[in-house]
Amino acid sequence: MRRVRSGLLLALAGAVLTAGCASSPPPVPPNPNTTNNGTPPPTYPVDSSGKPVSSLCDLLSPEDFTTIAAISAKAPTRVGDDPNRATCQYGGDAELTVIVEDTIQSAQRSYQSAQQSLPITPVKLQAIGGVDESVYGPIGNTQLSGLGLRRLRLVVVIQLPGKGDDLQPKLIQLAGRVLQRANALGT
Repeated sequence: MRRVRSGLLLALAGAVLTAGCASSPPPVPPNPNTTNNGTPPPTYPVDSSGKPVSSLCDLLSPEDFTTIAAISAKAPTRVGDDPNRATCQYGGDAELTVIVEDTIQSAQRSYQSAQQSLPITPVKLQAIGGVDESVYGPIGNTQLSGLGLRRLRLVVVIQLPGKGDDLQPKLIQLAGRVLQRANALGT
């Protein structure tokens, strides 16, 4: 009887040990700095389809203006041919200006110059979070509103037709898309 009990205990201990060896370690959580296929997210600027931009005007698509601002926009016409500076006209007074400067000090000067040349009458300073400087308001004596921002060496100005508080969230959403697609541009 004693041998039977010893045999059962030995068999039970073997089963427990085998079960412990058969278990797998807990899964490793995914790296938050990679995409679903294991590649790191892009640091270069991308267009609305996620492809690298061929022009700074690609940071916003006509569909972005249509979806967010509810205005009819067309493919942008680029003013100037500097690869670090673009003014993009989408028709109907919808416009995007993107400037990438060599230094933060140059970007600060470009940001101030853009605010003065439009001029955006400040209704709200620091209108958008996550950037160094931003301003929202009507543009001069026109029927336009604008949002300007600076993030490190990147300066962005977006203008839309119309005036009123309902334009601020639309401009902020458009600016958010530009910043998301710009990735590390200007950093």
